[in-house]
Amino acid sequence: MSSTNPHTVKLWHWLKKFANSWLGFACILLVVYQGIRFGQGYLGRQAFDATGLPRHSLQQAQQIAAEKQQLIVAELSAYWCSTCQTLDKELLSQPEIKALLTQRYVYARIDETSPEAEVFTQRYGAQGYPTLVLLDSSGQLLKILPLTLDVATFMQSITQ
Repeated sequence: MSSTNPHTVKLWHWLKKFANSWLGFACILLVVYQGIRFGQGYLGRQAFDATGLPRHSLQQAQQIAAEKQQLIVAELSAYWCSTCQTLDKELLSQPEIKALLTQRYVYARIDETSPEAEVFTQRYGAQGYPTLVLLDSSGQLLKILPLTLDVATFMQSITQ
């Protein structure tokens, strides 16, 4: 004969009541939301890593650009952002785009959690993720780049 622990039964009843309450429902939603966000963040990091692009901060990119006398392509991004993940997979991982961004420009990735994100948003008027801008080596805005997944359109917009 199996006996049920009375503490286990009490805990189970308490959990059922809690889950049926508004507070319980809100807590469950919060846990599910955080789980999804964590998963999206993981997938976002994987997508960016697959591009092979360097993880320069804006400050690092400005130093490199000044040394090499190149322009900067800076992206404000969030790892949990599905549009950012699509941009990484469909555009930034293309060999001709990677070559362009590593040979003729200095690429900077500003994550929404970095201290630079707020400054970037205010200085360049970023409205959401992703935001791509073309800058000179001092950080002056030359152009807000259009959000496109088409290689030819992107290459044309960056070189004009």
